[in-house]
Amino acid sequence: MRGGRRGGGSCRATPRLREAQRVSGRRARCGSNDTVYWLCATGAAHWYPQRIDRKVQGYGCSVCSRRRLVLRVNDLATTDPLLVTEWHDHLNVPKRPEFMLAGIDRHWWKCAFGHVKQQSVPNRRKSRGCTGCEPEDRILN
Repeated sequence: MRGGRRGGGSCRATPRLREAQRVSGRRARCGSNDTVYWLCATGAAHWYPQRIDRKVQGYGCSVCSRRRLVLRVNDLATTDPLLVTEWHDHLNVPKRPEFMLAGIDRHWWKCAFGHVKQQSVPNRRKSRGCTGCEPEDRILN
């Protein structure tokens, strides 16, 4: 095989690869599946583990993108403290908002007026609270 590499594909020295080499403290290869810790670029001042090949491909912070749960950083109780005041403790057992990410799963909610509804977190945010209440009485207004 002349002038090429085995395995196909090319790997140029991109800014991400140079950053991987700086972070890992050694010469990293763009296809490396070594995991190193990266400082989040959003200014949130947290570190997250990620493979070098994923970083070179453009993957971002797994904490900010809600792919990795970090307590008191991106859990539901931290990101939506007002919303979780309507969390139904008994119907959602064993789930607790402190130990979960806001996803598309449906959960039970109970508003101050006693309405019990099952909604996903994004749906609950979009409706600004309980759909059984008048819009001006909803918790997120």
